[in-house]
Amino acid sequence: MTKQYSTEFKLEAVKRVEAIGAPVAKLAAELGINENTLHGWLKRYREKPVMPFPGSGT
Repeated sequence: MTKQYSTEFKLEAVKRVEAIGAPVAKLAAELGINENTLHGWLKRYREKPVMPFPGSGT
């Protein structure tokens, strides 16, 4: 079973990387998430900054 993170958590992580230029590997370790997960969130945010993490609707 995969861990699910809130939209707020994802946005905060992405904004920390974008705003302060924090290294992805370091920030991922601090947050206790996989580095590839954070890279994926960054990619989605950069592609669709208005609504990068739509909910499932449930």
